[in-house]
Amino acid sequence: MSASLATAKGLAAEFSAELKDHAYGLGSFTEPQPYNNDNDSDSDNEGHSTASRRIQARASAVLLEGDQVTIALDASGYTVTSVSSEDRKRFVGTTFESFTGLLLTISPAFNDAMHRQLSERLVQAMAADKRLVPDSPAQEE
Repeated sequence: MSASLATAKGLAAEFSAELKDHAYGLGSFTEPQPYNNDNDSDSDNEGHSTASRRIQARASAVLLEGDQVTIALDASGYTVTSVSSEDRKRFVGTTFESFTGLLLTISPAFNDAMHRQLSERLVQAMAADKRLVPDSPAQEE
């Protein structure tokens, strides 16, 4: 994890950038808020340090399906902390290495939106780069 992500504000900034990058596949979202849970113990049941897990950023998002999900970003990754639908309750407590991975797993509509976005960008890139667009047949005079 980079030095800028070592603080709750750094995590909030990183999370904010991810939310904005993925806005095409979300109904809406709140700006992430820095969070430092000083009430947590310093180690888990196996004696591993949890100090880095106490520094978090949290945000809520509405999926394209209409369900609300609350997500925390910490040193371990993006963790689903609550959901509004029974269908997605199985994801609560699950940590994902990337925000894209989280959304692809919990939201089929995000998956569809991401593929549409990628296709649109490819078409735009092809149109901008004439070498990728086949030449039209030359008209004979």
